[in-house]
Amino acid sequence: MAHVLRSGRDAGSRRVNPVTLLTHKIQARHPVRDGTMAQARGILMAQKRLLTEFGMGSSLRRQDYTEAARRAVKDALWHNSINLAELFGKDKSEMQITVEVAVQQPERIDTDTIAAIFPYGQVTVLPVRGGLDVPRSDGGNPIVIANVAISVALDLGGAA
Repeated sequence: MAHVLRSGRDAGSRRVNPVTLLTHKIQARHPVRDGTMAQARGILMAQKRLLTEFGMGSSLRRQDYTEAARRAVKDALWHNSINLAELFGKDKSEMQITVEVAVQQPERIDTDTIAAIFPYGQVTVLPVRGGLDVPRSDGGNPIVIANVAISVALDLGGAA
């Protein structure tokens, strides 16, 4: 029986049966964080994280968590030209893009709006609790600050 060795800072030395990854979402709920294994459309793929970008965005008056997240994503992306897929002989549509969005009320993030920012790749948006809601002195809606971490991975098979 084949096993998968997890890698990464907190992976430990435990072996994981690939069937477990396909049948229990606990091991594969985050495509990059738990090592280099990911689940995509029911197929176990060897993912290699190639890039992580960070951004910050805000909504000053409307307490719009999606708008703050959108601005944070654009902050992270608009300083780059990501040509990773071409460097590895892959199509841009093969890029696995994971967007972690940290705001105080993650349930208020419209994940489809955030995913639509990306012109290519397979995008997963993961809202998490974080960021800041800064009270305003005039008693209005708090200023919403969103933080994002964008990770880009590719299935490189045995490469890299």
